[in-house]
Amino acid sequence: MAAYIPTIAPNLGALNASPFLPVPHLPNIVAEWAAIIPLVCHLASYKQDYQLLGHIALTGRIEIDLLPRLGVLAGIARLLRKGPEFIDEASSKGYSHRRVWDVKWGGTFPAANGAASAIIARYALENKLRATIKMPDKIPDAPGKAVRHQSAEPKQSADITGFEPRANTFVSSTSVESKPTKSKQTTQHRRYQTLHVLRFYRKNSRYSWLYRLDTILASVATEALVLILMLGISVTLMLFGCFGTSVALLCGSFSQIACRGFSLVRPPGYLQSNEEDDQSCMLYSIHQNASIWYLFIGDRGVVDTLLNKTMVALPEKSHRRGLSTFLSLAHALQLLAMTYVAAQKGWDGLALVVFMVINAVWRWRHCDTLACKRWLESGGINIEAKSFEFTGRTMMLGAIQAFSGGTRMDWMDEIITPHPRRDAWLSRLHRLEGVGQEKTDSEGEIARWTAHDWEYIRRSSGLSFAAASVLKSEMRHTVEP
Repeated sequence: MAAYIPTIAPNLGALNASPFLPVPHLPNIVAEWAAIIPLVCHLASYKQDYQLLGHIALTGRIEIDLLPRLGVLAGIARLLRKGPEFIDEASSKGYSHRRVWDVKWGGTFPAANGAASAIIARYALENKLRATIKMPDKIPDAPGKAVRHQSAEPKQSADITGFEPRANTFVSSTSVESKPTKSKQTTQHRRYQTLHVLRFYRKNSRYSWLYRLDTILASVATEALVLILMLGISVTLMLFGCFGTSVALLCGSFSQIACRGFSLVRPPGYLQSNEEDDQSCMLYSIHQNASIWYLFIGDRGVVDTLLNKTMVALPEKSHRRGLSTFLSLAHALQLLAMTYVAAQKGWDGLALVVFMVINAVWRWRHCDTLACKRWLESGGINIEAKSFEFTGRTMMLGAIQAFSGGTRMDWMDEIITPHPRRDAWLSRLHRLEGVGQEKTDSEGEIARWTAHDWEYIRRSSGLSFAAASVLKSEMRHTVEP
């Protein structure tokens, strides 16, 4: 006798139970496919805590989507439960340990608001008006300077600048002419460095229509209307048998209302400078051997707050405990709802996919661009951004040192190891800033170095000086010491 296999209609799901209201037929492949999409595409990433901190730092409030990703509510609950400990842990995720080098004060430290500063930098570069500016890679030979005779068999150079060294014989270029010799041309490797310069300054600006629209959408009246609408949609979904999707939507709606009553405040001294010097110059990158760098200059209150200070303050732990518990329960209920949808399939799975698409459209309110615009406009802050391409890292660091006008050199110790050749390079760069000509070189000083080392010192300092002049001209602003 053949076994009896019950027939399960795809539109009724795995329970094969008829809903209160009839639902149309659903192809089996659609039901199976829609059931697994949420568990694949709607999960929080390992960088969720890091990104959450960035948005909270810029907006000053906790924002939750209509249908938050699975794990987001748990992350907010951990933030409320752990407080500053969570902030320290989350800051090390995402883009690893973003480092900051204070060019003027000589300090180095991890970025305090790595996610927020990354959002600001990305927004500024997306809206810059000019293409990347290429820095000079050649320096003219000054007349009358001391040069070296080329030997018949020049040694290979290890200089990354590609400048071919010469032998150790000295002769004045105005008295004796050296005979041209044929040398084998070699192409030296260059590791190009890109420096994005972001200048922050205060300027009273009118609020954009996006800012006004977001203010309206974030009002209590609007959120109350959204809650009523979501309650109506959830009840309707239950009548059609979509219980999992209904519960998932309710978790997001009630969590948003709960977070609405939780206040985050800006700490004392927010966007204010503690120093008499109101101009800052800080280098920012993912690590010491990076190829992409960011130079934050301008208003010290803004730059120091963004890279070195806390941007939001949490209330006392006693006020956070209740909301943390509620969000943990909401996360557990959302997990049960989404796994139920994956098992039930049918129209419940398809409805959840549809609301995932609606949520993706709705969450433009919480996108990085709008969060950045709100932060800039609320603080009366403007950004001028330009990008520069250098032929090497030494040239770039020297240009930053000359551009900043600072006297501290130890800020670059982690990037370029302290060495007598580095000291000579920086010393010659300082003389070039004061004199502006290469005639400051004496034959006694040149004689202290090998051909390779002197060419490195001369070329690096000359290119750094030329690049610093370009930076000052392009940014129209010199960071005063």
